[in-house]
Amino acid sequence: RPNTKIIYLESPTTFTFKLQDLTEVSSLGRSKGIKTIIDNTWATPIYQNPIDFGIDLVVHSASKYLGGNSDVVGGVVAGSNEDVKRIFEKEFLNTGAVPDPFAAWLILRGIRTLHIRMPVHFQNAMELSRRLQENEAIEYVLYPMLESSDQYSLAKKQMRGGSGLFSFKLKTRDIDRIKKFVNSLKFFRRAVSWGGYESLVSPYAVSHRDPGDNVSLIRIHAGLEEIEVLSEDLEGAIRSAL
Repeated sequence: RPNTKIIYLESPTTFTFKLQDLTEVSSLGRSKGIKTIIDNTWATPIYQNPIDFGIDLVVHSASKYLGGNSDVVGGVVAGSNEDVKRIFEKEFLNTGAVPDPFAAWLILRGIRTLHIRMPVHFQNAMELSRRLQENEAIEYVLYPMLESSDQYSLAKKQMRGGSGLFSFKLKTRDIDRIKKFVNSLKFFRRAVSWGGYESLVSPYAVSHRDPGDNVSLIRIHAGLEEIEVLSEDLEGAIRSAL
């Protein structure tokens, strides 16, 4: 549209983990005088740096991986000095409260261990994804860093790795079986957020009023626990439900 001022991206997207070509989008934005903004919470600065691909502003939910301990609420905006100065001088008072000193300290504490935690989330997610792909009760797995992903080449171009968040689809549309799967999990907690130390599960059918074909889509956050504990928990819940 002629009046477009901002292109807002999330790459990858939540639940379906679709990627956008950041170079193509940023080039389009610059050619039209449109600012580009991306939510980079999933990949974190450890695995993706959108500004290197021409994106103007990068936002993070600091409540997730930056904080890393599920004990703080906050957000981050990063960009050029010019853009950040403009936000600070003209706009930030309209975007909500600023963090209190203790919240800022908690986020800083988390950032200090980000480079240690993210590889564990990544390794656990990759291993669980690969094992789930081999399970006959799983229709498909959605994780962009898998070689089987239809966007794997774009993922490798833009990211050095991935986070602990991914989805898979059970081979059933029976809501009772889906509930039984979730309720059979012992180590994966039911929660809508992610990015902390713990492993979480969030069924698509719970967060969407009309899930349609995605009724059996399950989102998993692979935490920092031992991989065999997490794998056995998932496999046991699948056997119990399906």
